Amino acid sequence: MGDMSHIYLKLVLDALQIPADTKKWQEIYDSVFLAKNRGVNIVLASERVEFDKGTGHAYSPRSHESGGSPSRSMYDTIEELEGELNSEVGRSLYRGYKLDKTSQRRLIKLREDIKKKGLLKLLDNVT
Repeated sequence: MGDMSHIYLKLVLDALQIPADTKKWQEIYDSVFLAKNRGVNIVLASERVEFDKGTGHAYSPRSHESGGSPSRSMYDTIEELEGELNSEVGRSLYRGYKLDKTSQRRLIKLREDIKKKGLLKLLDNVT
């Protein structure tokens, strides 16, 4: 298992019902940004996630995406997590971890809002 960033990311993705899948990197970035924006404390291996109104999507300023590609460190975290979750041994490493109740409530509300309004609509409303 990588580090706490993998655990936090897995817990957030589980709460939002988003699979750890490198093909969904932009959805993951956008969702993590919205979760942080709503006060969910997410530790991502020195990774900041910010919003670019020009593109309408979240990105990492530490290794800013260019040409529609994800930042390497965030992508690597997703890729490593995806690989770990593809085996029973890897999945077992994550058992027993939970988010705090406040974060859980905020993520459930975010998940409901994403289902009702859509991810892009929620991002449009970010100031």
